[in-house]
Parts: sequence; structure tokens; C-alpha cells
Amino acid sequence: MIRVLHSCSGLALMLVLISVHGGVSAAESGMIFKDRQAMDQRYELGLAAFHAGQYTVAFRIWRELAEGGHAPAQVDLGYLYSEGIGVQRDDSLAVHWFRLAAEQGNLDAKNNLGFMYALGRGTPQDTQLASRLYREAARAGHYVAAQNLRAGLVPVISAVYSQ
Repeated sequence: MIRVLHSCSGLALMLVLISVHGGVSAAESGMIFKDRQAMDQRYELGLAAFHAGQYTVAFRIWRELAEGGHAPAQVDLGYLYSEGIGVQRDDSLAVHWFRLAAEQGNLDAKNNLGFMYALGRGTPQDTQLASRLYREAARAGHYVAAQNLRAGLVPVISAVYSQ
């Protein structure tokens, strides 16, 4: 609905790594993120867990990365909160994580945050801000945001979901 998760490569290897770590956090396993590459590799583990239906494992991995400022993990953590996948649905927390990633320029986050503002989910409804976020993402090449703008979805989304 809001976000299509990235596909990952090396799924079998990542599932093996998840089972070795038992889904514990990087801090618990002694892993320290020294660089972006390490964060991205850990993020891929979260993707593998998500695609394997291990939502609580994905949640723990992404939460840790999101707290460290990793924008893709912030977006995916927001998605989990917005849909209640592996965690209780919490639109305010979804908006929080989308906003942090959007502030870093993440286009998925801008699109998702626009959606939340259009609906007034987890934040007061603001269709002007929703349109602005969609425009920013669309101008930078985000296909879904461009489609949302082209279709004039902000007023439609607002009308449909407010009933």
C-alpha cells in the first residue's frame, strides 16, 4: 500500500546469517557499525528476514539501524508501524520514522509521509503538505509520487479515507 520493500540478493546466505545470530541485535551480538557498508549489509539482513516472514527480526534490525540514522531502515520501520507488521500499528511512530528519513532526502519517505499527511494518519491532515512532499519526490524521479500527483490523488485519498 505505502511502500514496496526492496528486493535483496543473496537471500539464502542472509537467512543463514539470521539463524546464526538468532535475530539478536547487532549490539547484543557484538557487531558494531563502523561504516555505511556494514549498516547496508545489516539492512539487507532485515530485508531477508522480512521476505522470509520473520517480521519481528526485521523490526529489531531496522529499529537499531533507524536509531543510528540509516534512512532506508527508517522508511521500512515506518512501513512496519503504518501497517502493523511485526509490531502493533502506530501511525504516529510511522510518521516519525518517515519524517526522519524524508529530512535526509529519502524519496520513498517523502512519498510515504505525503500519504500519511493526505490521510491525516498519525498527524493532522494537511493536503498542501502532502502535495508538496509528492512534488518534491516526483521531481527527483520517484515514480509512485509522480503517479500520485498525476492522478490527483491527494484530494481523492483524503475524501475516501475520511469517510
